[in-house]
Amino acid sequence: MISPLPISASLSNRIALLLLLSPLALASSSAVTRFDFNAVGSPTQDGWIAADLGTGSDGTVSISTIALDGFDVTLDSRDRIDTAGGGDEPAMWNDFIFANTSFASAPDTGLQITITGLTPDIPHQITLWAFDDASNTQIDGFSRAADWSDGAGNGGRLSFGDGPDPASLSDYRVVFISTADADGSIVLTGLVSSVDPSSSHNVFLNGLEISDPLFDLDMDGLPDSFEQLIIDADPDDAISTIEDVLPGDDFDSDASTNLNEFERLTDPTDNDSDGDNLFDGYEDGGGEWVSATETGTDPLLPDTDGDTLLDGVENHDLAYDPGNPTGQPGTDPNLPDTDGDGILDASELADGTDPTDPDDFFDPLDLAVVKFDFNAPGSATQAGWFAADLGNGTDGTVSISTLAIGGVSVDTRDRMGTNTDTGDVDHNDLWRDFVFANGSFDSAPDSGLQITLSGLQASTTYPITIWAFDESSNAQPAGSPRKADWGPAGEEALASLSFPSSPDPASLDDYMVTFEVSTDASGQVVIDGIVTADNPSTSHNVFVNALLVGQPTGSTVIRITALDLDPEAGKVSSITWTSTPGKIYAIDQSTDLAGWPGDLDDGVPAAEDADQTTYEFDASGVGPRVYYRVREVSN
Repeated sequence: MISPLPISASLSNRIALLLLLSPLALASSSAVTRFDFNAVGSPTQDGWIAADLGTGSDGTVSISTIALDGFDVTLDSRDRIDTAGGGDEPAMWNDFIFANTSFASAPDTGLQITITGLTPDIPHQITLWAFDDASNTQIDGFSRAADWSDGAGNGGRLSFGDGPDPASLSDYRVVFISTADADGSIVLTGLVSSVDPSSSHNVFLNGLEISDPLFDLDMDGLPDSFEQLIIDADPDDAISTIEDVLPGDDFDSDASTNLNEFERLTDPTDNDSDGDNLFDGYEDGGGEWVSATETGTDPLLPDTDGDTLLDGVENHDLAYDPGNPTGQPGTDPNLPDTDGDGILDASELADGTDPTDPDDFFDPLDLAVVKFDFNAPGSATQAGWFAADLGNGTDGTVSISTLAIGGVSVDTRDRMGTNTDTGDVDHNDLWRDFVFANGSFDSAPDSGLQITLSGLQASTTYPITIWAFDESSNAQPAGSPRKADWGPAGEEALASLSFPSSPDPASLDDYMVTFEVSTDASGQVVIDGIVTADNPSTSHNVFVNALLVGQPTGSTVIRITALDLDPEAGKVSSITWTSTPGKIYAIDQSTDLAGWPGDLDDGVPAAEDADQTTYEFDASGVGPRVYYRVREVSN
């Protein structure tokens, strides 16, 4: 049974669309003991044993925890109170223990947990959870990751990023089978991942679950409790004893043998354990798409790559179908961004672009109010931008003018072929030429450029993006790139834009800054770019290659920005979108996108004190596949 997750979209600057399908909740296995690693004195979730600083006992099974490779590594704990997440057992996510300073630069650091009081020489299922949304984002984009092992080859990598918050105990976990030794003990080691290059990981743990002993009386490699699931599945079949359940059989006909199902923790009585419309046996877990029967996906995760598309929807052997994008996206279920263009597959489908074509994606620059290319007079202007020779230009409505401040002069350069050998070949004309304040050195700290924009909406806040780069300027001393401070004239700078003489820009994400400014009552705003005084270089100059004015904050460009799910009903409970105070919006429903038979609500007023509006509603009575859209209906 398909149980999809949400897709959001914008259809135009006046309508936003959302597809929401029912999420899947995975059940936890039964357990003899569950430990909650909480800070001393904080609440312990119901039915779990408190394990302050990693030590606890239920009277039979006990655990103890130490920090490994003790050079400056200590066992620590945090209580996030109610900030870390919700869903099932919300108290578990609020607090955790961790090996403080267990960084990637010390790859043998982490945690060691000793479990005692188990049944000797018998397998047990181990589940570990880790998450913290309050930890700092990793500067290199990698998740925090730890490699857990019992020393016998069993374990796995437990990783998490900054979000989304966990919705159930099927999130942010690692599950494996481990056999107790002759003393009834299992020793688990969690080492900071050596493959993720982040400089700060730490090894975290929120909870640990230890299953009942997995006895195997008929000695066939399948625990009796597992075999009983198959026996009970159909009382009328010929399977009535544990001897009737054979490891090589495939009871639920999902291309995965009973033994494989046990080893991979899938349900032997359900051919699609995670509800993603793929047979368990087709999801080989290899992480790489080979074919529709060897998908590389995880049979316990309905959305392996976390892009909000079900694994069963993503068939990489079928080409993207623009007529049926949500049914045949052509994407790889192991890659959240199949074509590697920096836009998630689900976002591309929502925007109506091809998620398998790196040259086809929604370009936010298309929504700009105006785009100016600061070029030397007579040089080429990039397509879709307006020329601003010597910093002056207009699109017919919005005008720009530039002057030098601090006793310096406005100058231009056309680098012709020099700056065009960049990685961003689509915008070579932008990087090739520029305007600069000639002589704006750090010895004259108040020198630079002043840019005036006019013709905008009065008393309105706009995002401004500025780009600057020149590989032909003299090389600055090591560690001293050219740098200018930008912001509204006469006010504290809001952003610093710096660039070295190399490497060349690879995209418009390079060598740019974005900040917000507000126009006056005439629709004008003045921006200063001042040479940074504390940079040790003796020659900076303030450069500008291009400037973009984005849609005003709270504009009529409607974008769905967030949604909340009711975990019990498996349906959406609220939608949030960008809005403008004073306007009225409608939320529509559709089951097929072919028609919109009625409004969910056609009189939702915009929030008066914010640039986004949230609408809450009850969708418990709708079917499993529903599309939503938001549109403006009046001023």
